[in-house]
Amino acid sequence: MYRILIGLLVIFPFATPVRAGCTEDIQAMLSAGEKWENYRIETRTLMGGATVQHTQQWFRDYSHFHQAVRETGVHWLVLGTEEYTSRDGKTWQPSRMRNENWLEETLARNATLRETIRDASCDTETVDGVALVRFSHTQETMEPVRSVSQVTTLLDPATMRPVQRHMKTTTPAQTVQQGDARAEIMESRIEMIVDYFWDEPITLPTP
Repeated sequence: MYRILIGLLVIFPFATPVRAGCTEDIQAMLSAGEKWENYRIETRTLMGGATVQHTQQWFRDYSHFHQAVRETGVHWLVLGTEEYTSRDGKTWQPSRMRNENWLEETLARNATLRETIRDASCDTETVDGVALVRFSHTQETMEPVRSVSQVTTLLDPATMRPVQRHMKTTTPAQTVQQGDARAEIMESRIEMIVDYFWDEPITLPTP
């Protein structure tokens, strides 16, 4: 397991030619993520270079997880089709029931997103003396909101699981229509730095 301190990274990139199959390798890594179990992630969200939100998530698996946002104190718990929210992580209130097909629908959207991958690059990067695999790519979402993201993922070469992911997303101004609801989306640019912690015992709250 790697615990990377963002401010102390010493990075020496190697310019390795892009090889055949790089896009497919990135797609395979993203697809494998739907089957990962027992891990934790810590996410910093930045706007204009300043951190605006810290989020932690604990995953038992892809459809059972607990999320907490430091700045708001809001907790969110997903147990299959059940959703709960909490202000303290102890007392839970039912939020809503998810569509029984929500997971299949999410996986289908993920598959569509993987097909948008372009500008793929697969090489290596040494961080604090440790050689890691580096995957870089651009991806696009079209719904419900259009956006373009530049993504760099550092992976443990022994397991091919992420150590850290860095994503910069640009969302143009747009109008979003869902049923009778209409929303005006302002242009935004956000950055997310995600650290992964693997093979931890994950015990989700009991609502």
